[in-house]
Amino acid sequence: MMRGTQFLRFLIVGSIGFIIDAGLLVLLVYRGIDPYWGRVISFACAVGVTFLLNRAWTFREIHSSGKTSQAMQYILTQIFGMAINYAIYASVIRTVGTAPIAALFGVAAGSMVALIFNYNVNRLWVFPARGR
Repeated sequence: MMRGTQFLRFLIVGSIGFIIDAGLLVLLVYRGIDPYWGRVISFACAVGVTFLLNRAWTFREIHSSGKTSQAMQYILTQIFGMAINYAIYASVIRTVGTAPIAALFGVAAGSMVALIFNYNVNRLWVFPARGR
């Protein structure tokens, strides 16, 4: 698969993950959950969905290791991606407040910055092309 097509699929899956992450976070904050803990919950849900979609669609031709092994690698990379994402998210809500709309803005800012890191780590380590 051409890398441009793969990146487009990664963006689509990431958008689905963003909708899950942001939607659940806004709901949790609206219901009174602390926005810092709410983000941990919403992010974990999004990671589960994006792993399954990326494995089944974005990187479907590439299954160089078992599903459990790839899941563990994916979770590990997402922890690092989350550190980037969460640092930006926390900075935004510290600056503009903890209202649901501020939380949504923070998720968007963090997601955009972590996108390139996440794509490259997934492409090169979690779902490497055969022969690498």
